[in-house]
Amino acid sequence: MAKTGQPVIIARALRFVSKLLTRIREFPLGQKPRDKYVVKALPKANRPGTWDSTIVEVYRRDSTLGVLEQICVYERHYAMLQTFEPFRQGSREYALISSHYTRTSVLDLTTGEVSDSRKVDSGGDRQAK
Repeated sequence: MAKTGQPVIIARALRFVSKLLTRIREFPLGQKPRDKYVVKALPKANRPGTWDSTIVEVYRRDSTLGVLEQICVYERHYAMLQTFEPFRQGSREYALISSHYTRTSVLDLTTGEVSDSRKVDSGGDRQAK
């Protein structure tokens, strides 16, 4: 026999589960962008007395076979460091990259093209390209 407060508790629980399922459907399931993309950094010597550059190759990893598909290649005018961070915006995948020591860019991982670039001046303020 149900107590008088049980229907209210059950109704609240059902609303909570419904909201939870709605939120789960909002986020795409599957691989996170960080797991889906790989970069290979190859050193490139510059003239004596200057920093070496890095040739960066960006690859998409096939989720079933693990095969790497090359998306693009760009040159970074410094060591690679941690300058590749893929992310998802809506249904598109992008990556924050840095081809220059003081410049941050957005790479479209579908087309392999840089879609936005911002320069950081010596004071640390960001400026549009």
